Amino acid sequence: PVGHGKTLRSDGINLAYWCKYRDVMVVIYWSITIDMGN
Repeated sequence: PVGHGKTLRSDGINLAYWCKYRDVMVVIYWSITIDMGN
């Protein structure tokens, strides 16, 4: 990824972004599995 490992600050921002992205994907995943289960 661009700017990987340059500063702790940029790493923190990237980490926060991916945590939010992961949470969104989890919600989408569970929505799909619940729809399939029903």
